[in-house]
Amino acid sequence: MNPRLILSSLVSLIIGGSIYLLFRDPSLIFFGWIDDLGLLSEVKSLQRSMNSIKSGLPNWVIFSLPDGLWLFSYVCFMLHLWRKSLRWSGLIWVCILPIFSLVFEVLQSVDESLGTFDWIDLLLYFCSSIIPFVVFSKSINFNTYSKLIT
Repeated sequence: MNPRLILSSLVSLIIGGSIYLLFRDPSLIFFGWIDDLGLLSEVKSLQRSMNSIKSGLPNWVIFSLPDGLWLFSYVCFMLHLWRKSLRWSGLIWVCILPIFSLVFEVLQSVDESLGTFDWIDLLLYFCSSIIPFVVFSKSINFNTYSKLIT
């Protein structure tokens, strides 16, 4: 077992969640769950203490990076699950969320009711989908994978 895939998945999930929790508007649905846990006032207090940091962050860090990090986390986790034998079935599971994310973002450029299209989101989704394959290629059984390509 290579713990780097799991560690990368957890760290990116925690960082993405922390950015969302500390810098996003508490009116979002996610914060309703925080309120249900009775932690909303603590989170709002944390957000107030982070205002000086938030004002120095670019918008893409607050609004796009968390989704990219969550997608990176997903791909790392799925590669960990399928690392011993990456067959078509595993590759489909690894790629389904990245493909959905990319397609949904492109659809937003056509239909604004689906959300706001953003080139940075598209770039981060693409990079978050590819980087785990590149960085962790030695952790995955590419003998099976190479048979898929040839």
